[in-house]
Amino acid sequence: MTDRSDAELGKNKPPMTFKAIIQNENYLYGISAEGKEYPLYFFAPLADAYSNIPSYAVPFSPVWPEYTQKFIDRYIPVPSPIDVVPAGLTITSQARTGGGSRDWDQVICNGWPLYYVQDDHKKVKKGNHPTMFEPAYFGMPTPGVESPDGVEIPGPSLGP
Repeated sequence: MTDRSDAELGKNKPPMTFKAIIQNENYLYGISAEGKEYPLYFFAPLADAYSNIPSYAVPFSPVWPEYTQKFIDRYIPVPSPIDVVPAGLTITSQARTGGGSRDWDQVICNGWPLYYVQDDHKKVKKGNHPTMFEPAYFGMPTPGVESPDGVEIPGPSLGP
């Protein structure tokens, strides 16, 4: 993997504006103002944060250890608001206040904070997604509902 500059990773850069979220083969994509499709992701370890007793918070990326920053910062919080979304999704937002580099309202879909990767236009297929971040999909369980594998799904206001 080649190292990219912070600007290329989206750190301290204003978020892209998405005009819509669409469903394509059950996965969710953000549509930019230029009409490009970006796969949307959620941070999968949030499920673990809520399935353990006691549960624990996952902080926003600015307070993560320095050695994790380049990995975490490539996943940019999807900015809110988004005007057009498929029926059947519950879209809300959370304020991000945690260090200044990503202090904008973030889209929450069915209780999961959403992320995108700058310049990532590949079609989502099972197995071609990054570690710890999973592709967002239509029908993701909502907070307080157990998923089919029995994991309690997290609520909003969590990082990275």
